[in-house]
Amino acid sequence: MLERPKATEGNISSALARLIEASHNLIMDRIDLLRVDTQERVEQFVQIIAVFVVAALVVVAGWFGLLTSLVLLLDDVVPRWATIGFFSIAHLLFGAFLVKRGVHLSRTAPPATKTTNVPTEHEGAQSGQ
Repeated sequence: MLERPKATEGNISSALARLIEASHNLIMDRIDLLRVDTQERVEQFVQIIAVFVVAALVVVAGWFGLLTSLVLLLDDVVPRWATIGFFSIAHLLFGAFLVKRGVHLSRTAPPATKTTNVPTEHEGAQSGQ
């Protein structure tokens, strides 16, 4: 039979030192992983916002062009001031509706939940880990 080596103070202290070092390395790796994950999410968010802003500017420019064309088209039938006034009032009312709707949605939205990438014990058992 194989005999187990007797536990000596040197073996225990070196094992404890290795355990502490491994724990430290694990924690530092986890922090690095979280930092990289956060950086990727921020970069993705900035890209989404940039695309949204450019798209909004293009839509606004197109909308101004369309309204200008309508004003000029109706210039022979309706005085220009009336056409511009009508479109302005319509846009103010629609904008007020959107603000009211946004406030309503923000008050009725469920609270944000914190998400993590760490699997729970149940998820880990299902994936065979």
